[in-house]
Amino acid sequence: MKRFTSEQLSSLDYIFKINLINSLSGYKSANIIGSIPPEEIENVAVFSSVMHLGSTPLLLGFILRPTTAVLRITY
Repeated sequence: MKRFTSEQLSSLDYIFKINLINSLSGYKSANIIGSIPPEEIENVAVFSSVMHLGSTPLLLGFILRPTTAVLRITY
């Protein structure tokens, strides 16, 4: 298994480092979550951060990134 020091990680090419870190958790399923607000405008998005929290009662959770100054169309 390849090992990286903090210094090595810091010196990696930016795009390579992003892809490396994003791949550490392995394969993730794609989940489609939809909503219809009172204005009846349908909105659907793909989330890979869905997790099982409990079965009695059924609980699922998902992670949203924090709101920032960057425009995001979904959330």
